[in-house]
Amino acid sequence: MKERTRPHGEPMDDTERSPDRRVQWSPGSEIPVSPSIAIARSEWAIDRYEKLGVRQPPDNRLEESRRFVAQFAGRKAPFDAADEELLHRIVECIQTCFEHYLIARSTGPISGNLPPEMVRKIEESLTGAEVADEEVDSPGRDTQFELFMRALLVMGEVPVRIAEPDLKFLYNGQEVGLAAKRVKRPRKLRRRFNDGVEQIEKTGPGFVTINADLLVRNLGAEENAAELGARFEGRLKALERIDKEFNSHRLVMGRLVFGTDAIWQLGKERPRLEVRAFHDYRAYSKSSEEAETADRFFPTLMARIHQRMEQL
Repeated sequence: MKERTRPHGEPMDDTERSPDRRVQWSPGSEIPVSPSIAIARSEWAIDRYEKLGVRQPPDNRLEESRRFVAQFAGRKAPFDAADEELLHRIVECIQTCFEHYLIARSTGPISGNLPPEMVRKIEESLTGAEVADEEVDSPGRDTQFELFMRALLVMGEVPVRIAEPDLKFLYNGQEVGLAAKRVKRPRKLRRRFNDGVEQIEKTGPGFVTINADLLVRNLGAEENAAELGARFEGRLKALERIDKEFNSHRLVMGRLVFGTDAIWQLGKERPRLEVRAFHDYRAYSKSSEEAETADRFFPTLMARIHQRMEQL
């Protein structure tokens, strides 16, 4: 029998065993982030969207991000570490290019005939400012996160479609919901989670998934994975209270958290940007059978995503 462990890997004794499943944070794959790669990825996505019949105004966020990043392609001169606004803008533009590349790759067919709802979603995801901090509301980025989650499920070979609450995907032979929520401030984490729960209560059983990019920013450049993990979990401490409250909810099947943190290495002649993608998820299993399903589904899903990331 597979040994159960606590979140940090320590064995659990028999009195602590339960069907609840918590999968420890993971640093995931290192994402290719150089300006030249970002430009190539964005151009591929722009071309794919055109073939799919997606309208792309000249000032759309993907095109603006591509233009901005292009200024730094092949740059060898160091950046000024004090220019935090510039460094952050580069990061956000590169992330826009990369995520839209994944969205475009996961979106078929090769040309035309996309469902109108999918076309509308992609067009909406191209709106907004280059930097999230410059927006009061971020409907474009909210939709981009929905489509990014769809792309991850496609990469994981999981059937998925756009439908309320935001997505529907096949889980153990049953179609369940996925409510996707972006969090801009730590104090809004609970409110955004509640919004997802309300959607699930209206549409049927499912998971809430949270984008926590703005909560895990600047985790630091420690080489020790355990230290990074502890810091990541510390930023999301409120999830413990959420888990305790909702792990017995009859319709909420669990929650997933994704966060991307970018770290600049400026001490060398050529500036280098490292991006780490973190994930943390928990299944609110009500029985041993549900727990076993979670044990099969999520590790397999993340392994497939990791493999596809390495192939990009």
